[in-house]
Amino acid sequence: THKKMLAKHASKIIAVSNNTKNDIVKILKIDSNKIEVVHLASSLINVVPEHVKRLPKKYILFIGRRDFYKNFTRFLTAFSQVVKNEHNLNIVCVGGDKLSHQEIKTIESYGLLQKVTHIERVSDNQLTYIYQNALAFIFPSLYEGFGMPILEAFGCGCPVACSNTSSFTEIAQDSALYFDPTDTSSIVKAIETITRNNLIRKRLRALGFISVKKYSWEKTAKKTLNLYYNTLSHYASTHR
Repeated sequence: THKKMLAKHASKIIAVSNNTKNDIVKILKIDSNKIEVVHLASSLINVVPEHVKRLPKKYILFIGRRDFYKNFTRFLTAFSQVVKNEHNLNIVCVGGDKLSHQEIKTIESYGLLQKVTHIERVSDNQLTYIYQNALAFIFPSLYEGFGMPILEAFGCGCPVACSNTSSFTEIAQDSALYFDPTDTSSIVKAIETITRNNLIRKRLRALGFISVKKYSWEKTAKKTLNLYYNTLSHYASTHR
């Protein structure tokens, strides 16, 4: 209610994606002309990688928190099926709080305790190294307003497989392999495809490098500044 009130009284609203803009219009009933889309960018560009110890030799990457909408449990379910045939494959999870007792129990129930490595905090340099050495970044969230890790992975040359929902297709476009995040078999197929096929990884890596160049913090700043300037100018002209 408080958010809706603020949105209705705002002169302009900045949304980080067209998907977020559409959600604001649909959920908060805000005029779409009042909302400007300003995409974010990745800070992991031209970052010198820093070696991270004790990483498995062959791993896929999961980034961020593991709340319900992050779809972590279904991701584990899919991985448990993949690893039956890919015995050397592992998961590296970066970020989020320490693995909870329930998460450890779930991982254990799938027989994956030796297959999952969790790293709570890393520097940008270390994160760059982790992206660069992953077979692929898997992003199974049910919803994201933007999806920053997609651009991070692109900038680090890490192939991406992600959900076909919310803002993912808008941000990644043709540079990622897509799956249905509500369908375990779809996630399994995507993980198997991206980890087994070197040509697909090479193609996605090249496309990612191209895509990430479309986004920059300079563009974000300029567009934001122009929005503020135009809004203030309009306010000044109507309150003389």
